Amino acid sequence: MESDSLKPPPDSADLSTRFDNNSVDGAFHAIENTCTHRGGPLGEGDLNGEIVTCLWHGANFNVKTGAVTSSPAGTGVRSFVVKVEGNDVLVELA
Repeated sequence: MESDSLKPPPDSADLSTRFDNNSVDGAFHAIENTCTHRGGPLGEGDLNGEIVTCLWHGANFNVKTGAVTSSPAGTGVRSFVVKVEGNDVLVELA
């Protein structure tokens, strides 16, 4: 049974998910896709460990927490709870 607050990710540029071989600790994580510095797409950034780097100006964010880890961004992005049920990856948006 699917929780009311857990849903498949929407078709939206506002959510960054990485479904590749760059998982962090073997887990999926989801953060907002828009860099808080100048709006760059974090989903296109380089992932090194648990840090994603915005390609536009080099701001770094922790993909587990959404916290900014280096400038030029001054604030972090929202992170989302991710749950795997069978072959489904669910992201809590509420």
